[in-house]
Amino acid sequence: MAPERITLPDSLRAQFAGLERALWRTETAHAACGAAAALTASFALVFLCDRIGDTPKTLRTALLLAGLAGAAWFAMRWCRHWVWQRRDLRSLSNVVQHGHRRLGDRLLGIVELAEEKQRPANMSLALCRAAIRQVSAEAAKFDFSEVVNARPARLATFALAGVLVPVVFAFGVAPAAGWNALQRWAVPVAGIPRYTFIALDNVPAKLVVPHGEPFELVAKVTYRSFWKPASASGRFELQTKLSAPVKNGQVRLTIPGQTQDGTLRVRLGDATHAIAVKPLHRPALKQLAANVELPAYLQYPSTTQVVQNAALPVLEGSRVTLAGTATRPLASAEVAVDKAEPVSLLLAGEKFNSGALKLDAASQAAFDWRDEFGLKPVAPWLLALRPTKDAAPRVDLGDLPLEVSILETDVLPLKFSATDDFGVREGFVTTEIVASLDPTNTPAIAQFKKAAAGAQERRFTNTFLFSPTVLRIPADSVVEVKGRATDFLPGREPAESVTHRISIVGLAKHAEAVRQQLDALFAQVEEVTRKEEAIANATRELMGLPEDKLKSEEAGKKAGEQADEQARNAAQLDRLAQQGQDVIREALRNPTLTQQTLREWTQNLAQMKSLAAGEMKQAQQSLQKAQEAGSPQERAEEATKARDAEEKALEQLQALQKKMNDGLDNLQALTLSQRLKKLSESERGLSDQLGKVVGETIGMLPRELPDRFKKINTSLASDQSNVKAEAEKVVAEMSRFFDRTQRENYGDVAKEMKTLNTANELDRVRGMIDANISMDAMGNLATWTKRFADWSKKLEPPEEESQGGGGEGEGKPKDDKWLKMLLAAIRLRAGEARVLQQTTLLDEEKARHPRFAEATTRVGQQQRELRGDLTKLQMNNDLDPARDYLLETQDAMREAESALFDKLTGDPAQKPENTALAQLSDLINFINEQAKRQKSSSQQQQQQQQAEAEMLMQMAQQEQVGMRPSQQPATGPNQNGGTTDKASPGTTGDAKGAEAAARRTGKGSGTTRPVPSEFREALENYFKAVEAKP
Repeated sequence: MAPERITLPDSLRAQFAGLERALWRTETAHAACGAAAALTASFALVFLCDRIGDTPKTLRTALLLAGLAGAAWFAMRWCRHWVWQRRDLRSLSNVVQHGHRRLGDRLLGIVELAEEKQRPANMSLALCRAAIRQVSAEAAKFDFSEVVNARPARLATFALAGVLVPVVFAFGVAPAAGWNALQRWAVPVAGIPRYTFIALDNVPAKLVVPHGEPFELVAKVTYRSFWKPASASGRFELQTKLSAPVKNGQVRLTIPGQTQDGTLRVRLGDATHAIAVKPLHRPALKQLAANVELPAYLQYPSTTQVVQNAALPVLEGSRVTLAGTATRPLASAEVAVDKAEPVSLLLAGEKFNSGALKLDAASQAAFDWRDEFGLKPVAPWLLALRPTKDAAPRVDLGDLPLEVSILETDVLPLKFSATDDFGVREGFVTTEIVASLDPTNTPAIAQFKKAAAGAQERRFTNTFLFSPTVLRIPADSVVEVKGRATDFLPGREPAESVTHRISIVGLAKHAEAVRQQLDALFAQVEEVTRKEEAIANATRELMGLPEDKLKSEEAGKKAGEQADEQARNAAQLDRLAQQGQDVIREALRNPTLTQQTLREWTQNLAQMKSLAAGEMKQAQQSLQKAQEAGSPQERAEEATKARDAEEKALEQLQALQKKMNDGLDNLQALTLSQRLKKLSESERGLSDQLGKVVGETIGMLPRELPDRFKKINTSLASDQSNVKAEAEKVVAEMSRFFDRTQRENYGDVAKEMKTLNTANELDRVRGMIDANISMDAMGNLATWTKRFADWSKKLEPPEEESQGGGGEGEGKPKDDKWLKMLLAAIRLRAGEARVLQQTTLLDEEKARHPRFAEATTRVGQQQRELRGDLTKLQMNNDLDPARDYLLETQDAMREAESALFDKLTGDPAQKPENTALAQLSDLINFINEQAKRQKSSSQQQQQQQQAEAEMLMQMAQQEQVGMRPSQQPATGPNQNGGTTDKASPGTTGDAKGAEAAARRTGKGSGTTRPVPSEFREALENYFKAVEAKP
């Protein structure tokens, strides 16, 4: 049988049900209002923060989570009582117990009695029922719902109302702000922008500003509510706060210059912005290069040049492309030329390109650019474009003086040089005869030309050879030469150098000038002799002093003074020898001066050097020792040595004077003959010129002559006057020469010339020419041509028996023969070098030379004459070691001569000419070595021969400069007798016929020197160049 159950009365159960309903209402209200209050408070905080500033996502997220946590807490409390652990009667009794402790305890007891599991096993059921009835009756007196605590629910309700009312109010006032805040609160990570009552538009999040420069922040202001603040504020990092008013719907904040990155915070009302500021230097031009395409006529490739100093000079007509590089990548760039519209440039990162610009006039290009950050230069970068003209070439003829004189047999190198800013096209030299015995004469070739190697040859040089022989320019002519050059500019006239005047001097005048120089040298040697005699006398006086005076300090001082005087005299003699060497080097160029004459003068000069370094130096040293002597005996002994040396020197100087005087007489005799020969040639030339025009002028009176023939007759009459003047000089000098030397043939010729009244007769012929009585004049000119030729032949000295080494007898020392051969070889080589240069010139110009065959024959004749001189040298040579050299030279000259007479001027002629030069050079060097090895019978003679050999080798070396067989003769220096860039120092002797000693004239062999403008006729002025070294 089942146990009997005990239940609680229905009335009590109803009371518990009412309590449960009251608890549900209270706790549900508390949970709902609490959760809503938590969420509303969370939202309200976000809304409030958004009004203060832009609430960060993290804060919004935290507030949202806090609200949700609060709501969750309230929900969990409610669920714990009503879902997970719902209250039973025991729990409800505990609730009653909180309000009615005693009743609650009793209710808890009867609830346990009603539950079989809780009731004691031996408990009486009747007793249990009685207890239940009693407690139920007592409980009926109470309202269980009164024990429910409604205060938490009320607080939750009040809290909800406290946060909900402002939120509702805010939504009512600013629904957009509320809705925005709700969105930002509900989805905090969505990045929804904050709604503000004031909007600041155009405010960047990052701002790049110029480094160290003040900058502005301009923002558009929009008021979205009744709140309209009048000013905005801004602060960069911790710097001073700035403010700016709102004007015209925008605010403008000026920020001081910044040098470091930072944050700029800007506020207007509830609108705040944090701007990352990055100061950067403005974009600058790192480099600008110009690619220049020059005009097509220049034939230049395009070139690139870096622009410097904001200026670009460019040739007119060029096309220029400007390419620049900035300091950072660019967003845009443009250029405006002058006032034209700007043109956008091509961009590639930090580089830009202008495209082709054509420049024809000066202009200015303004470059402007903006980088990727929006920065640009403070002002546009200006480039001055300066078109330049294509300048004309600059031309000169090197070191050629404005006026220069050369021998008629010389070859003058014209060192042409032309420079141009882009390229020389062609260089040429023009020649024009401006004074000549034949007014109608013109050079065989009036212009030498050569084209440059390429279009870009900015400096063009060439050596043109000027040879009176090849160009058929007679002696006593004056030629004007100019260098000219063209560049590649179409239609431009050639540029010109200054005009140079070349005077062609005849051999006779040159020989006379040499004689005058040697005459002046002789006068100075006489002065040295007089000084030496005075020194010797003073030394004798020193020796004659008593012993007590000889040992005195005064005697020692006198000896020292004499030693100094002796040193100065020796130095003067040595200088004179050097001057004489320059004169002889000049004389070597003149083939009319005989080898014997040159050899004698070379020996004289060698003796001068030997004396200066020998006896005169010994005398000086003895006088110095006499000055330093400690005893009268020693001083007397040294003075005696000095006197002996001085007497020897004086004796040799006197003998030297006699030799020089005889040599001058012989040289004057030779020059007088040559001058008469020249007069004969001048008369023949005048007759030939009259013969050319007589057919057109015969029978006319002077006033009827056309202007052209008047000029010709006037010029010819002037030349005849010059012949008359020269003839008068020759007669006067010949008479003086006869009076001094008593040479019979000179007296006879002088007498004949005076008897025939030469000067008057020549002047009468001049009058005939002036009156156009041409036939009579030609007859008289022919007569005087013959007379002068006969007189010249009558005065010619006898031909030398020997030109070589062995023609003066077997008694001559061998070393003397070597020296004679050395001089002959030097002259032969100078002549061969001249022939080679003339051959080269003919070969270069053979296509344009109008009388090429005639000129080649003339050069061939010169080669034949040189070979004749070589043949004489061979026939008289008895020096076996020299025979092979002479034989090889003979063969080469013969081959060259044959080629020239066959009108061959290329390799067939030039190759053997170079071979002959090489053989003669080797012979000269061999002779020099032989001369050094020879031993003379006396030390003095050996010293003199060594000095002579040294002089000759110096002349040979200078003559040979730049002319070796392997070199091109056309480009080397002049070979005619050596360089003459150093003339002898000015002399002070009374040279006959010397006038205006200070004047100088250059010579065409080698480097030349200025000649006075009035030099035309007076032969003396030509050779003044030899008087003084520059």
